[in-house]
Amino acid sequence: MKKTIYSLIIASFVFGLIATAVKAEDTIAEETATTTEATITTETAATVTATAATTAAITTAAADAEDLSGLEKIISPDQIKNFRVMKKIGTALYGIRKGSTTPAVSSKKPEQAGNSSKLEKIAGPALINLYEKIQRIGTALWGVRKQATSTPLVIDTAIAPCVVAAIEAKDKALMARVTAAAVELNAALSVRSSCQQAAVMASTTPREALNGCVKSFGETQKTVRETSKNIQKETWGVYQESLKACRANTASTAPVPMIEDGGNLFD
Repeated sequence: MKKTIYSLIIASFVFGLIATAVKAEDTIAEETATTTEATITTETAATVTATAATTAAITTAAADAEDLSGLEKIISPDQIKNFRVMKKIGTALYGIRKGSTTPAVSSKKPEQAGNSSKLEKIAGPALINLYEKIQRIGTALWGVRKQATSTPLVIDTAIAPCVVAAIEAKDKALMARVTAAAVELNAALSVRSSCQQAAVMASTTPREALNGCVKSFGETQKTVRETSKNIQKETWGVYQESLKACRANTASTAPVPMIEDGGNLFD
């Protein structure tokens, strides 16, 4: 009987220890969960705060960008009546103040603004002396057009006949070359025409022969153009020397004007 009582006492003590341990474990688990939840809540709050700060920075940047385009921040509700074309950016309101105008963007091309500092393609040898800072770009000459002066063109009557003679000699030489070039090109066209006709009649597959006709004409055309350009260059050189001689042949001390032609005939 005593053994039975002792056994019951020991069993009760053991069950008490087990219940205490389970309760303690539940308490620890509950405390851990609470701590974890608090940590997560803190981290979430920090993330939200950082996100809000980033959003505010982006909004401020956007507002600054909008300010550059003419929008102005409206600092208080009573100022709204002074603005138009209003737009909300973030938590602020922006608008264009009444009575102000948005600056118009100039449509002028850069090449048109200040020819004195812009490179221009020189159309021909006859215009080279109108430019400075000349340089070759590719196959063309480019330069900065000289500033026009307000000095009027004055030709001394003593040298005027000489200048007229120089102009006449120059232009007659150019007209003779234009006529000769036209004759040469017409002859080349005639040869090409006969060549193409013969090629068509000689074969049902005349492609190679036709290509030869075109190639031959192209070579002749190139020769005519190069020859004409060289003659014009030589003619212009003679013209310049003739103008220089005009003052040497008279008692005048006035400068001899360079009368320009306006471009290359054979480009």
